[in-house]
Amino acid sequence: MKALFTSLAISLLLSHYCYADDYPSLQWTYKREFNFRKTRWGMTMSQVKKSEVDSSWIKVKNPPDPNSLVYGGKLFGHSCLLIYFFEKGRLTTGVYSIPRSKSLKPLIEATLIKKYGKPFVVTASKTYWSVEIDKTLITLWTEGQDVSVHYAKFDMHKNRDVFKQMLLMERKDENAF
Repeated sequence: MKALFTSLAISLLLSHYCYADDYPSLQWTYKREFNFRKTRWGMTMSQVKKSEVDSSWIKVKNPPDPNSLVYGGKLFGHSCLLIYFFEKGRLTTGVYSIPRSKSLKPLIEATLIKKYGKPFVVTASKTYWSVEIDKTLITLWTEGQDVSVHYAKFDMHKNRDVFKQMLLMERKDENAF
């Protein structure tokens, strides 16, 4: 009887592990605590709002995209927008957008390298990191004098071909100028 109970318990734990992406509340048991700030991919807008209650960031009223939450604050001493994007009511992307901050790029890049290791792809305008354990693609992006850091839910293992196509399109765009 004890062996039956033990094997049943192990089976239940494994089934929760295999399907944890369908149950966001279970994700904390086997992954890093958060994907972006104090949030996990798949959280609802109200859950994300609650995660920012104690923060120093100020919520921007009426963001241009109804599927987003926007906050204003400071990052490395510069004005910054913190943007959360949702698809089908679930968190998929988080962005720090820092206008007129190209001089910060080396500091931000060093911070990301310290936290996530060496980037796996570097192009003229983007640097990419992949955090496989929680399926997060991190992009340090420069455009003109602006710098942004994008965190997005992206399973590199399953979507490697999509990523390759994305890089090919980006390289074609860079060669167009």
